[in-house]
Amino acid sequence: MVEQGLFTKNLSYRADTQGEAIANAVLTLLQDNRPAGTTQLAYYTTNYWVSSKDDRQYCFVVPKE
Repeated sequence: MVEQGLFTKNLSYRADTQGEAIANAVLTLLQDNRPAGTTQLAYYTTNYWVSSKDDRQYCFVVPKE
């Protein structure tokens, strides 16, 4: 949509890094000796502005099927 001129830019994310952060949170909680529900975690991933075809590495393809 950005390349077609319909959007000026799009805020995107990398699903692979978000998945890695979730896996790290699970591993952290499983290794913690404290009772369930007593630990609070926050994992942050970076969002990216996509404003041209040079930013395609921050996009993902949605299957048409």
